[in-house]
Amino acid sequence: MDDSARADFLRLTSWMGENVMLASGIYRTTDRQIAVDPVLYLHEDGSVARKARFHVDPPKHDSWLLSTVAALACCCYIDALGKVLLHGSGSNLNHFREFIARYMPDFMEECKRRGLPYSVDLLHRLARCGFVHQFAHKNLAWGRSILSREYWFALKPIDGQDHEIPGVNVDHLVRGFVRGLSGFRKDFVESVERGEQSYEDFFTSLAK
Repeated sequence: MDDSARADFLRLTSWMGENVMLASGIYRTTDRQIAVDPVLYLHEDGSVARKARFHVDPPKHDSWLLSTVAALACCCYIDALGKVLLHGSGSNLNHFREFIARYMPDFMEECKRRGLPYSVDLLHRLARCGFVHQFAHKNLAWGRSILSREYWFALKPIDGQDHEIPGVNVDHLVRGFVRGLSGFRKDFVESVERGEQSYEDFFTSLAK
């Protein structure tokens, strides 16, 4: 086993989780300061973690910042890890579908329950591609709802539209991705230990 490649794999996947958690925890206080939600904390080893409990808005909370950054990071990492699952083959949408199907089954269940247009394809088209290529799509909303265990919310039709506007709950998207990332890491490490693939394969798939 290449210890260097293993260390790089663990470090990179740790960064993915930390990036989305930190971005999702930044807020503006009522006295116009920037703060980090105290639900985030540091382990003794220096890694960032989120307390596994319900919580209310943080102290002196005025408004959240960087919600789009957290959502975009989640979507890009979902894309990247799905690419690894498919060994570098297929389209971005297929990568997206693969990771969510394997590691975010609750997202799939919610989409099935809600029905169209709520779907993996919608999240990919509006959040991942929308944020990357045009910052935001006119038919997408996003917001923060700490206590909600739903990935989606719906806004009523506006400006004469005859359909509701789908919204992404950034808080639960972050939770779902971090949980899925943990499952991916565990499965990948176990597959390497069984000799089915190597840590080098992880980086090779990403580079394709």
